Amino acid sequence: MPNPMEALDIRPLRYAATCSRCSAALPPKTRAVWNKERREATCEPCLEKPLTPAATEVSLDRGRPGASAALEGKRRRDKREAQINADHPRIGKLILAVTDAPQSKRAWETGAAGELDRLRDEGIGVLHDRRIPKTRANVDHVVIAPSGVFVVDAKRYGGKVERRDRGWIFARDWHLYVNGRDKTKLVTGMDAQVAAVRASVAATTFADVAVIPVLCFVDSDWGLLGAPFSVGNVYVTWPKDLHKLLRRAGTLGPDDIAALEIALATSLPAAHTS
Repeated sequence: MPNPMEALDIRPLRYAATCSRCSAALPPKTRAVWNKERREATCEPCLEKPLTPAATEVSLDRGRPGASAALEGKRRRDKREAQINADHPRIGKLILAVTDAPQSKRAWETGAAGELDRLRDEGIGVLHDRRIPKTRANVDHVVIAPSGVFVVDAKRYGGKVERRDRGWIFARDWHLYVNGRDKTKLVTGMDAQVAAVRASVAATTFADVAVIPVLCFVDSDWGLLGAPFSVGNVYVTWPKDLHKLLRRAGTLGPDDIAALEIALATSLPAAHTS
C-alpha cells in the first residue's frame, strides 16, 4: 500500500512560520509542508497524525487587499458610463472608447501592496479589507503582531510627507502635509477604523493589548533625513519602516496571535462577503 507521506512535498522552511495544526513555532529550516495558496505551514509530526475535529484549523477568510476599493471603482466606472451614455446617446460608446476614467476614480482600484502577506511566514497575523459592522466603511489592513494590533491604512500618494506645526510654542497643533497640501483629514479619518478594531479586541481575552493606528504612505518622498512621526495618536511611516515596527518583540506569542486573528476575522468580516 503506498505511503501517503511520500506524496507530500516536505522540505526545510525558508522562513519562520507557525504550524497550521498545532500552532507550534517553526524556525527556518524546520521540515514541513508549505501551502502556497493558503500561505500556511504544517510541521512533519502533525502530518503523521490523523486529523481530528480538535486539530482542524478554523477556516479564515483573511480578505484580499483592495477588494472594497475594486468594488467601489467598478461602481463609479459603471455610473460614469451610464451618465455619458445618457448625455450622449449617439456617441456615448465612442466617447468611452477614446477616453479614460479620471485618475481619481482609477485610483480606487489600486489596492495596498501585498508585502504584508509575507509576514505570515513569521507568525504574524494579517487581515485585509475588513468591513466595519453596520457601516459601508472598511479597515484597510489589520496586523496582529507580537507587540500589539496594528490598524494600517495604506495610501499611495506622490510628493513629500511631512509634519507641520500650525500652532505656537505653547500650544502645538501638528498637521499632516503631503506634497504641500494639508492632509490631516487622513489622520482623523482613521477614528472609525480604530474604534471598530478596539471594540473587537476588547471583546476578547486580550482586552489589554495595544491597538496602534498607522498611516503607511507608498511611493512618497521622505527626503534624505526623513523619519516616521506621529500626528495625534496615528503613526505615519513608509512600508520598510512599518515592517520593522511589526517585527518588534512583544508579549503576544504564536498562540495568542492565532487566537486574536480568528476573533478579529469573525467580528470584522471581509468586505467582499458582507
